[in-house]
Parts: sequence; C-alpha cells; structure tokens
Amino acid sequence: MNALVFGANGTLGGAIVDLIKATGSQVVTASRDSSKTDVQMKNIVEQLKRIDRKFDSCIWAQGMNTSDTLTNSEDFQKVFDANVGFIIETLKILISNNLLSKNARLVVVSSIWQEASKTNKFSYTVSKSALKGLVNSFVADYSPHGLSMNAVLPGVVDTPMTRANLSQAQITNIEKETPMKTLVTSEDVARAVNWLASPESSGINGQFIRVDNGWSQIRAI
Repeated sequence: MNALVFGANGTLGGAIVDLIKATGSQVVTASRDSSKTDVQMKNIVEQLKRIDRKFDSCIWAQGMNTSDTLTNSEDFQKVFDANVGFIIETLKILISNNLLSKNARLVVVSSIWQEASKTNKFSYTVSKSALKGLVNSFVADYSPHGLSMNAVLPGVVDTPMTRANLSQAQITNIEKETPMKTLVTSEDVARAVNWLASPESSGINGQFIRVDNGWSQIRAI
C-alpha cells in the first residue's frame, strides 16, 4: 500500500506514520510548511509527480486548535482553513492530477467535538463540525468513482499536549467518566486510522468512528 499522510509531524500523525510503516507499506509524509516531511504545500504538485506513484490511501491528521468564543474569534479563518480548507485544497490537487489509485481509501482525523460542543472552543468546534459535511459530500459525489472516505473522531488523547493543557484534576475527572477508566492513546487512534486506510475495511464508507473508550456517549448515573 502506498499512503500519503498530511500532518505527519504531529503526535497523532507521527503515530499513524509509524504504524503504517510497520505494516510494510510505503509512506509519503506531507505538511503545510514543514521541511521535515517529504512534501510541502509549496509546489506540491511537482513534488508528488516527482515521487511518481499513485496513492492507495490518503490521511489528513493536520489541524489547528485554539480557545475562543464567538465574540473573540479573531483566528476563526485560520482555524477553518487549517482544519477544513486544507483538506479541500489537497483533495482537489490529488483528484485533478490523477494521483489517487482506483479504490483509494481516504481518512480524515476529526474529533468528537465534531458531534458535541464545549465552552471556549468556538472556532475549533465549528471547523470540526464542517468536516462531517465534507465527508458526506465527498462520499456522495466520488463513491461512484471508486473512492471512499471515512473519519476517525478521537476523544481526549493521552499526549504531552493534553497533559500540558489540562490539569491533573481535569484528566482524573475524564478518566472517571470514561467506561474503561483511561484515556485513549495516539496508538489507539493510529490503529483505527490504519484499518480504515487499508483494504481490510472494504465496505466501510462515510462513517465517523469515535476513538475515546466510550467517554463521549456513555454516562454512569
């Protein structure tokens, strides 16, 4: 399998790349601007054509997060462009340049906040909600051409960034509210993404799979 992974420098993207490589697949890493990846957005068409391969899977693990409300959402457009616009732009490039193989499987890493809301996350929540429409619209228009798209919705992932942004009390509370009493890991997310990107998930299309140990939908009363 030849895979293209956007956002490969992030914690989730890195875990996804490592797992796909471990299965023996070939991976091309990509980002918006990092020189540490194989491909960057500047001159991306020329770079991908130089690699000279079609991709059996493409994964978007890039994104931007911020804390804001409606009245102080100065960075809304930046967040929306990073989380939604970037996927649209790169999809256009891949399709118009015939860079996807027949029956390619596409995976978007979204968030459980696509389906719910929390305080002070206006721009992030709006952008993630838009991804649901993106996936559904893509499936409607491009499934007849053999392409599929699904999304993985991580919950609170146990990463250094999570532990830097949440207090221990907040993390403990989330663990208590989670049926399995533990946060998911980046490896948990990577396994779901890898499965959806592989031929083993044939028949799965237009689905939104939560990876949060049941936290977002189960409550003990």
